[in-house]
Amino acid sequence: MGEAMRDFLARLLLNHSETALFLRRVPVFGAAAHRIGRRLVPPGTRVWAKVRDGLARGLWLRLDPRTGTHFWRGAGEIAVQQALVEHLRPGMVFYDIGANIGFFSLLAARLVGPSGRVFAFEPEPALLPRLLENIARNGFDHITVVGKAVTATSGEIFFEPADSHSSPDFGLGRIREEATCTTVPVAGVALDDFVLQHPWPDVVKCDAEGAEVDILRGATQLLRARRTIFVIETHSATHERAVCELLEQHGYTVTRLDELHVLARSARFASVHSGGDALRAHER
Repeated sequence: MGEAMRDFLARLLLNHSETALFLRRVPVFGAAAHRIGRRLVPPGTRVWAKVRDGLARGLWLRLDPRTGTHFWRGAGEIAVQQALVEHLRPGMVFYDIGANIGFFSLLAARLVGPSGRVFAFEPEPALLPRLLENIARNGFDHITVVGKAVTATSGEIFFEPADSHSSPDFGLGRIREEATCTTVPVAGVALDDFVLQHPWPDVVKCDAEGAEVDILRGATQLLRARRTIFVIETHSATHERAVCELLEQHGYTVTRLDELHVLARSARFASVHSGGDALRAHER
């Protein structure tokens, strides 16, 4: 089969991935359809597509047609997208911790413009080439990729990459306390060390699969300065409380964006913008 035909079929699958998933569940027919589909569009196939809708509309991403539909539709983590649009302005600096394939880095790069800077932190080795190619395809020279894990203290850490078969687009790798047969050594950097040689961030988005508290512990100077806005993913009620308590200890006001994300601003900044009505995110 020619490359052009495979590309066409991959795009077709991306456009109709939900239908394909439904057909796979049909007895007998589904199994046959699955085998044919894997032969026509082998696992690992990726196709270039413009984000179709939403705040990131028009950005280019190279996607797995079976799992990339939410990126293509611009439907992932809408509250986080809205927070970036609300708080990022031309010339600002954005840190994307857990950049994955670059969806939020690309959106932020468009918002801050060529006069701004974006630093995309991604420790997962398999995702780095995809992140770099998405940045290049969109022509954003003001994005810098940092192939390190953001940690409490700088130094080598043990990182367990995600299973590429179960999460080809989602970057679900995790930091582990000890080396195992599935971990790889990765450089770690604390934000307080990173900002010694790079511009301080105006906004930080943090999605690190449970390592968010450790990341904040390595950002004491940033927190004390109270000049940075944080958008943080939380993973449980207990995790959310720990994140919020640490932020509030440094004078931040925390509000919930949705069930999985909180927004933290300095108490003075938050009161100016919300009339002092910000709710404690962990009061459930």
